[in-house]
Amino acid sequence: MITKEQFAAIEQEVEDSLSELFGYIAENCEFEDYLFLLADGEYKAEMQSVSANPHVIDYIINKRMDRSRMEFFSQFAGKYYSFDGFVRVENDSYRAHLEMMIYTHVWESEHFLKQLFRLSELISSGNYAWSVTVPPMGKHEFIRTDIRSKFEAKGLSIAAVMKKGYHSSLRNAFAHSQYYYNTNNQEIELANFGGATWELREITFDAWSSRFCYSIWLNYKLHVQLHHLRINIANGTGSNRWTINYPNEPQPIKIEYNVESDTFAYSQ
Repeated sequence: MITKEQFAAIEQEVEDSLSELFGYIAENCEFEDYLFLLADGEYKAEMQSVSANPHVIDYIINKRMDRSRMEFFSQFAGKYYSFDGFVRVENDSYRAHLEMMIYTHVWESEHFLKQLFRLSELISSGNYAWSVTVPPMGKHEFIRTDIRSKFEAKGLSIAAVMKKGYHSSLRNAFAHSQYYYNTNNQEIELANFGGATWELREITFDAWSSRFCYSIWLNYKLHVQLHHLRINIANGTGSNRWTINYPNEPQPIKIEYNVESDTFAYSQ
């Protein structure tokens, strides 16, 4: 169960953490690296067969995958978390099964994890990470050490938001159907519990609702914030064309943003 007040508080906490993060980036990072972040720069080795430079911007596959997921998130939240005439959302096993699938998709999303890694690397080293490898196994260490610890080192509250949302015991149990409901105790029992000090044996329905909301809001609000910054970049810089240093290019090149098509492209 989660109340309307709790739900709104989580949403606000996530929004505040992202505002703090992007404020830090604006004050401490080079504009070129910030631009690559908004342009969703990727290193695609296979592009060398059609281009001399494997560093690409606005990789269309990422945009297509994000679009369908975000549309689903919006529809799901509108159906189950609109609080239309209610002050709380009660526990429901059918909805919880859907939430477990969504939770797994969030923390298995390669693009989402790459975005978090690039943000953490940007505030840590000051450099945009073009090439990011999300491990197929051992995502716990990747999320905790390679991402969250960098936010913690800078005292950024997004680290606490991640900690309140992600737990590998949950992700693993849900991904492999190793859980069951204990309605007497109002808990979800995790059958993958192995006895380690950091693992979860169970989680109450109320605690689960909280973790789910932190996770889905972080994923969704990050997508919304990046899009907002993209479409307003010309207003913020006074131009929609920039001459920048670009990887593997001997001379600076021009990049242009078209707000109508919401695309970055190389410019003459």
